[in-house]
Amino acid sequence: MNTTQTSIQLQTKKNMPQLSYVREPSNAPSGREKRFIAIAMSYDETGNVKYGASIFKRNDNKDTVIKKKLRETALQRLASRPVEFTSKDLKTQKDVVAQIRKTMYTKGVCCKKAQM
Repeated sequence: MNTTQTSIQLQTKKNMPQLSYVREPSNAPSGREKRFIAIAMSYDETGNVKYGASIFKRNDNKDTVIKKKLRETALQRLASRPVEFTSKDLKTQKDVVAQIRKTMYTKGVCCKKAQM
C-alpha cells in the first residue's frame, strides 16, 4: 500500500486527540489522490488506542476534498463512537496510524472494538 501520512498535534495536553491525514496513493499529485483519510486518535504508552476516522473517496477528478469537514467528522466519531484496540508494538505515532489503517482494511470501517 502506498500512502502518505501527515500528523498534527491538536493540543499540547497529553490526553487530547491527535489528527493524522493519509493520502492514497502517496505518489498522486495533490488533489488527485483516490482516498484522503482523516484519523482522530488518542493513545497511551500501554498500547491502548482509540480512534475515529473519516474517508473521502474521489469518484472523478471534479471531486474536491474539504479537509475541515473531514477533520470535524473524524473528531465527532472519536467522541461519539470510538474504535478501540490494544497493541504492544506501537512505538511512534506513525506506527499507530499504520496500525489504524491496517485495522480499517482488515476489520472494516464500522467496527466498534477491533480484535487484534
